[in-house]
Amino acid sequence: MTVHKHGILFFTDKNRYLLRGAKESVYKAHSEILEIMLQNPAKEKRKKRDHVNRRTVEFAQLMSVEDPMVPTYWKSYKDDLSLGDLISNFKKFVTGEAFDKIQLDDHSRTYSTIVKLVNETFDVSKKGQGKDAVGLERLRYNKLWVTKIQRIENPLRWKEYAHERQKMFLKLTKTKKGHWNSIGQLRNSTGPLKTEKYLSKSMSSDLHSEINEWFLFHGTKTDTVKTICNTGLDARLGSQNAMFGRGIYGAEMASKADQYTGILLCHFVFGKK
Repeated sequence: MTVHKHGILFFTDKNRYLLRGAKESVYKAHSEILEIMLQNPAKEKRKKRDHVNRRTVEFAQLMSVEDPMVPTYWKSYKDDLSLGDLISNFKKFVTGEAFDKIQLDDHSRTYSTIVKLVNETFDVSKKGQGKDAVGLERLRYNKLWVTKIQRIENPLRWKEYAHERQKMFLKLTKTKKGHWNSIGQLRNSTGPLKTEKYLSKSMSSDLHSEINEWFLFHGTKTDTVKTICNTGLDARLGSQNAMFGRGIYGAEMASKADQYTGILLCHFVFGKK
């Protein structure tokens, strides 16, 4: 039992917290407790980060120590999950689905940006090229039609990814630089990634060019999509006979991912060569 500064008694009873004292004092104490509970340290850190210039040493330092947070635009998961949300999430893990599929509004800016990204990076002249594309050259189509886009929200996989991204920023801070050379600046590079060119401002702001974080397409079989959504991409499951050996592959062209039946648009962090 403790005595609150308003002169009331504050103690626990099983799984409850009880306040006792003068009515007005209890109201004041209750208001202060609610204010503390509603404070979101993650949001305060975001505000601080938003006031620091990108591609600077200071920004890299902030990102290297910032607690990983889910994106602000996610629908099913927030930084301040309620008990009900936690229970709901637990049920998802029990049922084998640790993610939510959020249908994007086909009138939204993100939807139209992804459609444009697919259209602009589809090269019909490359259709049927490569051992994984055998037979596609006989199909009579010259573009891809996007009929539905879903965002995968998986808090466990996202936080794992964010932790790895954080490690990359830590490596960057040790160089005393605010950014590494971009892919387009590397020797023998053909220029910036195609996916970089067609992104909207909001989608670009979701990436960190300082450590070469970009969106790339990943093609896969339909029956493996759910596994990827649950456990993420796993280099150990790649084929040893792939072009560069076993690993995780991403493509800047939708026409390359089209060699498979399922197409994912994923975050990739390349870091420094």
